[in-house]
Amino acid sequence: MKASEIELWESEEQFRLLFELASVGIGVSTLDGNVLSANKAMEEITGYSTEDFKVINLAKVYVSPGGRERMIEVVKRDGRAREFPVQLRRKDGSRCDVLLSTTRVHVHGRDLLYTTCEDITDLKQAEDEIRGLSRFPSENPSPVLRVAGDGKVLFVNKAGQDLISAWGCSVGGVMPAEWCEKVADVLRVGTHRISQTTCCEKTFSLTFAPVTDAGYVNIYGSDITEQTRLRRLAAEISEAERKKLCTDLHDTVCQQLVGAGFLADHLREDLAEYPGGVAERVDKICSLVRQSLNQISFLSREATPLSDAPHELVGALADLTFRIVGLYNVRCRMTSRKRIALRDGRISNQLLFIAQEAATNAARHAEASLIGLSLTRRGRSLQLRVRDNGKGLKKRKREGQGINIMHERANLIGAQLQIRQPTEGGTVVECTWKEEG
Repeated sequence: MKASEIELWESEEQFRLLFELASVGIGVSTLDGNVLSANKAMEEITGYSTEDFKVINLAKVYVSPGGRERMIEVVKRDGRAREFPVQLRRKDGSRCDVLLSTTRVHVHGRDLLYTTCEDITDLKQAEDEIRGLSRFPSENPSPVLRVAGDGKVLFVNKAGQDLISAWGCSVGGVMPAEWCEKVADVLRVGTHRISQTTCCEKTFSLTFAPVTDAGYVNIYGSDITEQTRLRRLAAEISEAERKKLCTDLHDTVCQQLVGAGFLADHLREDLAEYPGGVAERVDKICSLVRQSLNQISFLSREATPLSDAPHELVGALADLTFRIVGLYNVRCRMTSRKRIALRDGRISNQLLFIAQEAATNAARHAEASLIGLSLTRRGRSLQLRVRDNGKGLKKRKREGQGINIMHERANLIGAQLQIRQPTEGGTVVECTWKEEG
């Protein structure tokens, strides 16, 4: 064999190996769509073997009837078409997205098309998913915001425009200090937080979701106006029932107990000299009647709603300390030094009930010997604080009915309730309510 023949053979062998072993599909066809040859990768992409291609026309492989015609027009005009996106129909009927790069070549006087085919189905699906996710915030009917660690608003969807307008900022601007603090705190702690706000006569629950690695927080809003209205309505009905119960207790049970107490006192006097200790047993009955009256009085005072009088909450908290001392023999004191005015009975009632629940739990269940109540104001924020030196909350009690009730009452007025156990012992219940500006 001559050297030139050897070189030709080697060249043809190299081309055959490249053709067969290529990771992308390769095919040679005529301009009218008849396939002359196809490599193994092309067969894997389409599901058609070389023998199958010999009996079908390429036009039937394209999902869009005009797909191949448009590519051929480009090839005829420019001599090639590079990374032309089309959809092909596989032999099993499924579809695949591919990029075709086709070059027009002349071989032995014939016009042929040399085509490479790259399967991008998985990539296309991933791009579609990413595109869908990127549209999600914009299409979401609820507010969606992205805020940098310094409080700068990076993104807000259409539903959130009214919200940031109410805050007096826009995209590229900085949120009010109060919300900047929340964003910074969420990023620092690295856990979700939920807050409430009112805008355009609507109440929104805002979930702060930190993305600590990227240094920003996504805020997802949910319109809870109707839920809040229903909760407030339920609370008003409950308060009305409590008030009716207090009246019924006073008008019926208390009056009957007072009468029973008088009768028992007279009976004790009549039996003072009667032998066998009868008078002493009657005296115990009198004592039990008085205790029952005190307990009913305590419960009635707890259930009686407050009015809109400015200083009524402070007075009610002071009364609560005396009742705790009298009923449970536990030291309980009010540590607030200023008479704080609050002219909203709805807010006062919920704060008082939270204080009652926290103080009663401390006295009855935590075995506390000292309970402190305080009410402080900082700017527009009002904070109720109940602290005790008891044994703290057991794990199974942290989600108990009493704690759930305190959280629900805080939610009714848009306040934040926090329950913590200091390292030195005891329990601290803090409820912070902010007056709308």
